[in-house]
Amino acid sequence: MSEYSIVRHIKYLYYRQAIYKIDNTVLSKKICIANFDSDMDKKHYMVYRGYRLSHDCRRFVRFEDYIENQVKRAEELGVIPEVHISHAWYIAWEPMVYDIVIDLEKAPIGENIEAIEKIVNYLKTYGLKPLVKISSIYLDGKDIIAGFHVIVNLATLCSKIHGPGAIDVLAKIKDNWSEFYNALLDRLERIIGRYVASRLDRGFATTETHLVRAIYSPKARRGKPNEFLGYSLPVRIDVLKKLIERNDLEHIILYYYMDESVRKYNGIPWSGVVNPRLFAALFKGLTDKNLEVKVEASTLSIAGTSIEILPLDPVYIPRSNRKGRGNKWMYVERILERGLEDGRKRFILYCASRYLMNVKEYSIDKALNILEEFVLKSMELPGFNGSGKIYSSWIRSVLNGVKNKKLLPYSLEKLCQIDQELCNIVENALNNHK
Repeated sequence: MSEYSIVRHIKYLYYRQAIYKIDNTVLSKKICIANFDSDMDKKHYMVYRGYRLSHDCRRFVRFEDYIENQVKRAEELGVIPEVHISHAWYIAWEPMVYDIVIDLEKAPIGENIEAIEKIVNYLKTYGLKPLVKISSIYLDGKDIIAGFHVIVNLATLCSKIHGPGAIDVLAKIKDNWSEFYNALLDRLERIIGRYVASRLDRGFATTETHLVRAIYSPKARRGKPNEFLGYSLPVRIDVLKKLIERNDLEHIILYYYMDESVRKYNGIPWSGVVNPRLFAALFKGLTDKNLEVKVEASTLSIAGTSIEILPLDPVYIPRSNRKGRGNKWMYVERILERGLEDGRKRFILYCASRYLMNVKEYSIDKALNILEEFVLKSMELPGFNGSGKIYSSWIRSVLNGVKNKKLLPYSLEKLCQIDQELCNIVENALNNHK
């Protein structure tokens, strides 16, 4: 499965999310790569300089070895390896400051994106630049269900405040964290409305170690550790709103499920404090406690009004995967995830093999592995009605044939014209796929 290769491929980007350098000091976070519904090592490891980490401050392990061990274990169990990072920044195992993490639980994406826009605009008013990312996303009937995270890195205050006062400011924020965070959510609840506000998770008000899925982490459905719910990718709100308004739902889903979407990132979008004095005003307004901040004039710029926070265009899909190509074949991805009670060979021949080889452009071996998994999933379905084994040699022959002839998969509309029986099987499977 591509989720395993993604975690291995971008491991350094996970490391960068857990390290923040300030002059000669390094703040770090705890990390845990696990699926909590499975039999995996769920210990939290502190990240250190030198691409290493430790669970007990005595024994150290290389970061890449930890990644490999956890991903290999996830592969053995057949579960999605989720990457979790703490919301606290530490120095020598002592928490120094907490990131603002606003967790909006999953709901229809149109409702949630409106609330997220209001939250972002409120935070920007007080000199903060939030990062918004999808936490989980899936298609439920004719609607997209999505959850969001809004994150502000408060460790960035240290680079804005001059003199010895930076650590004092962080200490005051830490000491009053629960009061500040709960008061902030009280304010946001009034802004976004009571109905939507019930989806705000207050777990990040705690001063204990609390984990949030890392940017670019894969996500599994709760209670179903092997069911993939997309990647946790950054969002540009204006782009996403336009797609929602056009009802271009398959475009959105396709983007967040494609491993290519993760591979195009080579850095971590910046978030943090743009104007320390505006943030100090917010802190005092919510807690009645002053933050004494001394800053240079260059740090006092007012946060911009734009809600576009990324240098590139998230939800951009390469031309080969856009409407007219990717959209009309999205059903193939969903059937490969689910399996088919009958018609496996014809689905592989007309749809899946062509999609994997000539749309996704996978290697023969990778496409073969995906199709073998599809065959096994199909045989485990309660209503399975197939007959006979599908041999790997036959699948490999089909893959070579469609690749050499550059055959494209049938759209669902064309499949219904060519093979009505298979069309009925596929449509029934799509209707029953959650």
